[in-house]
Amino acid sequence: MKREHFDQIKNGVTLNQEGKKLLISAFNQRMETKVRYRGRNIQQRDTIQFECHRIANELIKTEGN
Repeated sequence: MKREHFDQIKNGVTLNQEGKKLLISAFNQRMETKVRYRGRNIQQRDTIQFECHRIANELIKTEGN
């Protein structure tokens, strides 16, 4: 990120269109990288779904007791 990717607003800054494109592109690229998760190599984005399922299952177990 560079200064030209931001616009001045009252009391701060905001990303401009070019900055948003750059950020989204970098984020998507990061989410596609493979990571080791519970013994498997999966995309970073899939770990979010797996963790949400794990948390939901824990909540269901807790309610059942």
